[in-house]
Amino acid sequence: MAVRLEEQIEDLPEDVAKSLSPTELREIADRGAAGWVAFGPLYNLGIDDHILSFEDRELFWRASEDLKLAALSLKQLESAQMAIFHAHEAAEKMLKIAFRRISPGIAVEKYQHNVDKLFGDLQKAAPDLNWLGKSVRELDTQMPNMQIRYRELRRTIQEAVVSFNAASYIAGSLACIWLFDDKRKGR
Repeated sequence: MAVRLEEQIEDLPEDVAKSLSPTELREIADRGAAGWVAFGPLYNLGIDDHILSFEDRELFWRASEDLKLAALSLKQLESAQMAIFHAHEAAEKMLKIAFRRISPGIAVEKYQHNVDKLFGDLQKAAPDLNWLGKSVRELDTQMPNMQIRYRELRRTIQEAVVSFNAASYIAGSLACIWLFDDKRKGR
């Protein structure tokens, strides 16, 4: 059964739905598909979290909650600052899991909230993850330090959306790699 995209968008006014061009609908569909590409592996990793160590499983669930809080901050509170903070936290946790999976025994706690330094050292240990660099830089641009926790920093909803998308991409991509690696072991 064919479903019209504009009928699936929550609270979309009818006059706006009728005004959308095919090009605009295509852009909305592409963004929606990109979201599913990021969240599908996270959902599957949530189901198959037994492939993670106990410590990494706990960190993964906290990262998942941070992504949910980032989305809620955007949708319900319209708080760009909180969305950026939680997106950054989710990506940080997933990068820490990645580093521990590549270098067991690494003390990832020493990085605290410095995603740029964490990713730099992760790249040295696993140069094949360099492609995540653009997303890490986008996050670091919006939150170069933890001052966002303590004082008002002017951030736009668009900047928060960019941060959320970057964190989702990092988290979903890493989850997909881990799930693939687990399936490949079984062969």
